[in-house]
Amino acid sequence: MNATAFDWTGFEVRYFDVNGVRIRARVDADAPIDCDTLVLWGERGVIHRLFDPLALWQAQCAGPVVGEPMPAGHFIPEELPDATAAALKRFMHG
Repeated sequence: MNATAFDWTGFEVRYFDVNGVRIRARVDADAPIDCDTLVLWGERGVIHRLFDPLALWQAQCAGPVVGEPMPAGHFIPEELPDATAAALKRFMHG
């Protein structure tokens, strides 16, 4: 498909950082995320105090959403690197 001939109406541009590399992707703004999703949030963070993170992500996803609060603040991988890695391994290896 020729990207210049494609109608991008209804799509939005999102940026992702993967290992220090910035990736630009156009995604369907109205389509739910269609894959298994892991949500981790800090018990001491504002998200935990004000929202129900699993419900928020379940509303955005077509696939299963699992997750848990972690005994951390905002940046969980920095505060709890081993626990974050363990949660990711459990999720990835089910």
